[in-house]
Amino acid sequence: MKCLAILTGSHAYGAPTDHSDIDLVIRCENKIADLLRKNSDVSPDGSVRYGKLNLILCLEDDQYKAWEEGTKDLVAKHQAEERPIGRVEAKDFLNAVRKRLGIGNNYLEQPE
Repeated sequence: MKCLAILTGSHAYGAPTDHSDIDLVIRCENKIADLLRKNSDVSPDGSVRYGKLNLILCLEDDQYKAWEEGTKDLVAKHQAEERPIGRVEAKDFLNAVRKRLGIGNNYLEQPE
């Protein structure tokens, strides 16, 4: 089984600290997602975590594409403006990308 992955979050376009988690978006099949969820740390918000590693599982190509395009654009913005992109700004930006691509079920609006 083949998976795709991209680094996103503060390590890609922000200002990570020693306490920052590592956000990894993974395009995978249900079987792999189930395995990753089953063996991950328990998180009340339903996220898949392994210590500081936060996995964002995309089961559909369009979900992964939104993360890929959004992250690429945020990295470019970070470099062009020579400033870190904060969590709220990134979340709003990624939600706008999802909306532009016509992707529903916006899971980025979960309570924090």
